[in-house]
Amino acid sequence: MKRQTRTLIGPELDLAVIIAQRLPGPGYQRGLAVWNLPIAIPFSPSTRWMDGGPLIDQYGITVGRIEDGLHGSDMGPPGYLSAATGLSNLMSAMRTLVLHKIGEEVELP
Repeated sequence: MKRQTRTLIGPELDLAVIIAQRLPGPGYQRGLAVWNLPIAIPFSPSTRWMDGGPLIDQYGITVGRIEDGLHGSDMGPPGYLSAATGLSNLMSAMRTLVLHKIGEEVELP
């Protein structure tokens, strides 16, 4: 099913990050995004700094609060900048990563 990158949240956003990272065996297990099936490794970069923080550093994603309850992020060189918003820095950063690597829509299993 195709989903709009800018509206992804929770396990769907996490799965889109797995797909964007080209990690093996993306899927869901017990409502969580996992990779490397059949040995499922839970991965929640949109809510866990342990998973999402290294990606922010790796890709040089800039994050910050726009206003109360709304955070924004961007990445990429001038003229090719990808930017998104979210309810947290991690959410906005992972949306930006997926937007940059895949585009406005992502195909989820």
